[in-house]
Amino acid sequence: MKSVLTLPPAPRRVTVLRPIAFSRFALWLFLLGAVVGLPIQMNRSLGRLRYLEAHGELVRATVVSAQDSSGRGSANSMVVSFSMDGADVIEQETVSRKVYQTYAGSPTVPVTVRPGNPRDFEIGTVTGDTIDDAEDLWLLGTGLAVLIGGACVLWIELSLRIEVRLVSQGEETTGRVDSSVFVRGRYSSTTVRYAYMTSLGDRTGSTSLSGNQTGAYPPGAALQVLFDPSKPKQSVPVSRLTMVRLREDRA
Repeated sequence: MKSVLTLPPAPRRVTVLRPIAFSRFALWLFLLGAVVGLPIQMNRSLGRLRYLEAHGELVRATVVSAQDSSGRGSANSMVVSFSMDGADVIEQETVSRKVYQTYAGSPTVPVTVRPGNPRDFEIGTVTGDTIDDAEDLWLLGTGLAVLIGGACVLWIELSLRIEVRLVSQGEETTGRVDSSVFVRGRYSSTTVRYAYMTSLGDRTGSTSLSGNQTGAYPPGAALQVLFDPSKPKQSVPVSRLTMVRLREDRA
């Protein structure tokens, strides 16, 4: 008798939902901008400060108004006015906390002005310490942007990979809701715990839903679940698929 070779079923084709595809693209773009764009902007900003340190002209400006950001979440700023090269300048500039505290309450402040362009100026005297402080802030901001962007990209890529694998190669079974608990708070959510049967025995899982959805998932209700045959503990309710959908054409 001839032996028959049985091939495993071909993976089902899936399509990434458009909002997820857009979010994924936007996050990668943000991360690329943080890695490439922010260092370029930092070099330009520091180059400007170095030019002002070497060639800037120091004039005295009148403080028109000042805004303290303490406890407000906004930036410190000053509105200053001065005259140079026949031009009257009145501008609002964002300043560091250190500069603000140095000149707070003073009716006048020094400003370092680019020769030939009075509107390009920096409040305070630009020194090596000023440049070092600005560089530290740029490095901190760039590092935080890369860290946050990287974490978001990692989360969406891992979540997407799990859903793609479950939908394309997973097995579907009918489970049941074990419990549905609503937690009230600033970010109210419902935690649904469920059980389902695999070839290796019973497995349990849980998912979190925004708002109060206990009525949609009462204990004992049937629940369609997708699970990974190679990792039966990895599962998701079919109703909770948020990133992909099955394509109508199958491989």
